[in-house]
This record gives sequence, structure tokens and C-alpha cells, in this order.
Amino acid sequence: MKLFNKHNQENQNRWQYHHGVDAELAFKPHISGWLSAVLFIVILLITLEISTGTMSQLIEFIHLF
Repeated sequence: MKLFNKHNQENQNRWQYHHGVDAELAFKPHISGWLSAVLFIVILLITLEISTGTMSQLIEFIHLF
């Protein structure tokens, strides 16, 4: 039981370390998560565009902005 309690305490410490009590620390993982999701979608779109051969249409669309 003592070993289990020690293990539990380590896990709790690890969780606190990763999720930080700081609001800023707690928010950072969410930002990187959003960034990776956006990057993933962009890469997915680009690969789809290349595979369907409509890349020129995409470039024209981007030039509109």
C-alpha cells in the first residue's frame, strides 16, 4: 500500500508539473494543439490539391486576398 501511495503521489506531481497551476502554463498546451491541428489541416488540403491537380485554382484563390 505504501508503494501505491508513493506511485500515486508521483503521478499527481507529474500531472501538476505538466498542467501547471499557472493559467499561462495551462494554456500553452492548448495553443500548440491548435497550431498542430491547423498545420495538419493545411498540409492535408495541400496534399489533396496536389493529388486532384487543382493547385492553380487554390493559388488564384489565395491571390484574391
